[in-house]
Amino acid sequence: MADGQCPACNAALDGQSGTMTKVTIFQHGPCGRVCMKCGTQTPETVRVRRKARNSNYKPTAVSSLEAHPLAHLLNFVAGKYHQTVEVTVPLCANCRKTGPGEPKYIDFEARSMTFIGHRNWKENVERERQNLKGT
Repeated sequence: MADGQCPACNAALDGQSGTMTKVTIFQHGPCGRVCMKCGTQTPETVRVRRKARNSNYKPTAVSSLEAHPLAHLLNFVAGKYHQTVEVTVPLCANCRKTGPGEPKYIDFEARSMTFIGHRNWKENVERERQNLKGT
């Protein structure tokens, strides 16, 4: 970054010397009160929800009851075939027009999403996590 280029992709930073960074938000954890895109204080939030097929669920026909088509339908409706992660991220009114952006990584086991966001947002989230640990 000393030469004004991103160390990962060699793209020019145009004077933005590291204002964006990775931020991981957990489903039931703090999300911060700083806009994820511009880094300004905001009380406004949006929900980001992603759903994917649950590769961990393998239905087995141990008994004739589990092999019945109605059992498969009930398992589908109960949500066993899919996993969902929903997090809340802060987004000010100006940045809301473009949307929160796509998560770069989704961890369905830990119920978290990783975004590329403003460094102020990351610092705010880490402070909130520290405050929760302290209480």
